[in-house]
Amino acid sequence: MAIIDFDKYNKLSGQSASGQCLKGYVEFGLEWLKNKKGKILDIGCGTGEWTKVLSDIGFDTYGVDIDLSKLISPSMKFKQGDMHKIPFEDEYFDFVFNSGVFEHSLSPYIALCEMHRVLKKGGKVLLIVPTEKNRRLIYLDQHISVFDDDSLINLFIKTGFKIELLSKVMGTEGTHYVILIKKVCKK
Repeated sequence: MAIIDFDKYNKLSGQSASGQCLKGYVEFGLEWLKNKKGKILDIGCGTGEWTKVLSDIGFDTYGVDIDLSKLISPSMKFKQGDMHKIPFEDEYFDFVFNSGVFEHSLSPYIALCEMHRVLKKGGKVLLIVPTEKNRRLIYLDQHISVFDDDSLINLFIKTGFKIELLSKVMGTEGTHYVILIKKVCKK
């Protein structure tokens, strides 16, 4: 599996490698997790910046990434892995956080099935992903999955999720979906 070339993207977009390009979208999404507690998994955690933010707001946080060499806080709970084979047991998490990663999936269906597997009954996923018209998609070869409303709704239904929020948020990096889905049935 290819490691994402963030340096290439950041050079093209004028952003730092710290994840600032998604900050506004993530902050909007985190509003939906306020006053919530429990175990949360940050899939594609990268440097662990958002993992730390989730910990700071009260979650018991875990991170998964294909490359753990850039972690800013390696003392936190991280495992090497990816969204297609999450290295945790079934029904372990209350929440999954996935920001700026889902569009890199070769198989979004498998990734959602894995998120479903590791979530407890009623667990939720906060997913932040570019829309099909987002200009960022053309800059990185790794942005291989493109979504519109219908394709996302279809994926969520087929993988046992109910949509609680499907919002499009405009920012400096184009329009992103901010999505909150809830596990509603066994797969």
